[in-house]
Amino acid sequence: MKGTRDCPFPDEAYVPVSIERITHSRGEGAKERNSSAYTLLAIERGEGRVRIGNRIVRLERGDCIVVAAHTEIEAKENHDEDLRLYLLCFEVMDLQRRGQDVRREAKLASLIFSLAEGEPKPLRPLPRLLQLLNRIYENRHTRDERVKFENYGCFQELMGLLPDAGRAVRESTSKDAVRHTIALMEQTYYEDITLQQLAQTAALSRRQYSMLFRELTGTSPMHYLADIRIARAREQLLLGEDRLHDISRSVGYRDPSYFSRRFKRATGIPPQVYIRRHRHEGRVVAIHYTGYLLALDITPVGVGSLQQSYHFRNRLGEVREVGFVPEAEAIAPLQPDLILGFVEGESHEKLSRIAPTYTISWGRFPWRDLLTRLGKFFGKERAADDWLERFHDKAERVALKFQSRVGVDQTVCQIWVWKNEIHVYRKHKVLYDILRLTPPEQIRNELRLELEGFKSIIQLQQLPDYASDRILLLVSGDPESRSHLKRIMESPNWNSLPAVRNGRVQLYPAEQWIPSDPLSIEAQLDEAERLLNARLFGS
Repeated sequence: MKGTRDCPFPDEAYVPVSIERITHSRGEGAKERNSSAYTLLAIERGEGRVRIGNRIVRLERGDCIVVAAHTEIEAKENHDEDLRLYLLCFEVMDLQRRGQDVRREAKLASLIFSLAEGEPKPLRPLPRLLQLLNRIYENRHTRDERVKFENYGCFQELMGLLPDAGRAVRESTSKDAVRHTIALMEQTYYEDITLQQLAQTAALSRRQYSMLFRELTGTSPMHYLADIRIARAREQLLLGEDRLHDISRSVGYRDPSYFSRRFKRATGIPPQVYIRRHRHEGRVVAIHYTGYLLALDITPVGVGSLQQSYHFRNRLGEVREVGFVPEAEAIAPLQPDLILGFVEGESHEKLSRIAPTYTISWGRFPWRDLLTRLGKFFGKERAADDWLERFHDKAERVALKFQSRVGVDQTVCQIWVWKNEIHVYRKHKVLYDILRLTPPEQIRNELRLELEGFKSIIQLQQLPDYASDRILLLVSGDPESRSHLKRIMESPNWNSLPAVRNGRVQLYPAEQWIPSDPLSIEAQLDEAERLLNARLFGS
């Protein structure tokens, strides 16, 4: 046979030289190796940093790298767990050159770690590769020729697996490039974006790019881009007050008519109808601000917490609880048209993929202004105005009763026992704002200093500083809070307070007096009026 064209065997042969397994325990110095042959480095356990030449690579269990000859390798563990790795050294011989070493021309070069490259991508070997390494290592001292031959067979099988691992890395790298373009689409959806641009950014052909994109997302790149644009348009239609022409351009459609057709194709209705149906008549998940919606006669389909709905839990019926930091899986089945709450960052991004998410920073608006704003947003201006007018009349009536019964020289303090902490309120919407009751001198001093926040956390020995004529005492329902309350009430600091000595302390569950939504404020006002005939404020 002339030449090698018809030869069914490779031009190169891999010749094993040695195998070593290194365990690096915490606190040990870094272990160095330098071989004149190629080295396959594979992590069997743990994770750590490996210096290859003058580069540092972070590797974890299952990673492996092929290192060129005469390259220093230094390994060190990263965490408490030991780092264990295999070092398999081997030569590459050219069978057509009578065994000459062909390190420079080896076809394995595409898998070799290069010091000139950017951040290296370790191979992800098949489980079989680690099994073979372990088997060779366990038999490394054998003198049985049959076992040595089996070791050699394992070695050749192992080397045959490396190209598969390399292909997996290349595929993983391509998918990472596609994921990068998806992130770019999320950020720059309003720009003119073409399939050719996306494919070029990922360094792939249009066909390869589209295939990997569909594998990752289940749809085509252009459909995915259109979905992003329509989702952003839905948010702006529901959450903003821009004109349709401006919204169209802001999401990447220069022609408003074309935008309207695309929007109707995606949602089934034109943009103007979408606003009316989904903002004014749609299904709302209220992660926060539930009491505001109920004051506007809007019942949400999901709420952040039923535990925080003390005053209106009976009005929620079978409403689903989704949590204050909800996962998308908890909200998606409710099929909301709108999500309302104090939601920011990554959470906002995730929830916005389900429905437009109207986020309002906590404490950004005074509560009356927020009710008015939400009334306008949901087309319930009249309901908001009527509620506020009715509440104003009630608040004035009750405030006059307190002024005639409780003099300005009589002080009132609200204290909350939570876990192992004592919280003293210097601001409270009912006690101090609506009823205009007088806080103790220490709180008045803090208000003059304009300290941040609406309450202070104090130590037990500081209680006498907040001595007042009357105390509204709140306690959370968990065992730790109740145990702490018991210790407080047994202490001399507590029993020395004037309100305690005179029996002017009223104990309440915390959830009754902490919420500050309209319905809770009204319920607290009603309870305060009832207290006029109780010992706390009665004669």
